[in-house]
Amino acid sequence: LVLVRRSHIDRRPARRPAAMPTGVVKRWLPDKGFGFFAPDDGSNDIFAHIRQKAGGQEDIITEGRRVYFESEWDPSKGKPKATTWYWVDGPGAGAQSPSLAPPLAPSFVPATTTP
Repeated sequence: LVLVRRSHIDRRPARRPAAMPTGVVKRWLPDKGFGFFAPDDGSNDIFAHIRQKAGGQEDIITEGRRVYFESEWDPSKGKPKATTWYWVDGPGAGAQSPSLAPPLAPSFVPATTTP
C-alpha cells in the first residue's frame, strides 16, 4: 500500500481573527453593488463593494445585517474602504477570503496503482 500526501481545504468552521472589526450594513445600493458599514466602535462609515465580499456574492444584502470586515485608507477618496468582509451570522456567515482562511491541512489517501 502506497500513501500519497495531498492537501485539501480545511472543512472546520471558519473563525474570525480576534482583532477583526464588526459592524452593520448601514446603507446598501444593490443597483450599484456597494454600500456603507457602520463600525461598532463608532468610527467613520466604511465604504464596501460587493467584490470584496468573501465567500461569494449574494443577491440580497439587507441593511442592519452584521458583518466582519477589514479596512484600509483609500487615499484617492480620502475615506476608509473595506478590503474584505463577510457576514457574522446567517447564510454565508464565516466565509473567509484565502488570506483569512486557516492553513491547508494535509491528508493521506491511498494511491491508485495500475497493474
